[in-house]
Amino acid sequence: MSTDNQSLGELPQEWPGAHYYDQEEVEAVSRVARSRSPFRFYGPDLQKEVDQFESEFAIHIGVKHCLGVSSGTAALQVALAAMGVGPGDEVLLPGYFWVSTVAAVIRSGAIPRLVDVDNSFSLDPDDLELKITGRSKAVIMVHMGGVIGQVTRVAEICRKNGLLLLEDCAQAGGASQSGKKAGSFGDMSIFSFQLGGLSELMI
Repeated sequence: MSTDNQSLGELPQEWPGAHYYDQEEVEAVSRVARSRSPFRFYGPDLQKEVDQFESEFAIHIGVKHCLGVSSGTAALQVALAAMGVGPGDEVLLPGYFWVSTVAAVIRSGAIPRLVDVDNSFSLDPDDLELKITGRSKAVIMVHMGGVIGQVTRVAEICRKNGLLLLEDCAQAGGASQSGKKAGSFGDMSIFSFQLGGLSELMI
């Protein structure tokens, strides 16, 4: 692409996830609108779209349960609450993350403790072991850019130390490692369907 006549600020922004939208999505939205029941739990003609999504997505990932919420950011907050993370607890997470990840830890009243990343820019298991303290409650492994990293080893460290493992798969929908899907390694995982996260292809 030539930039001779364009400043960097004028370059078109690419959102690859948008290319996955087609007539099937249009019909799904139209079906809900025609039913005059846009809410999950009430309306004259419930379509049960969320229930169906939760069931299908759980099967897709290979887990027992899925809960649909409003965003990946909300999912992080809900997941930490479900794990019982609260004031005084330490949550270990890689130093490379999206702001929503550390913000959810802080909003929970917990203390974020940063762990180095390895050559894949994912959480480094060696440094993780060094950072665990008596106040550590959970580990968040962030699969940035669809890179899963050394998740099996991280999961083993968590089990050995009695820590809960939350996978942040907001940028890893559809990613897998050794035939196992992102979101199926830890105790809980979150996903996002924003247009950037879909391109890198709440449990």
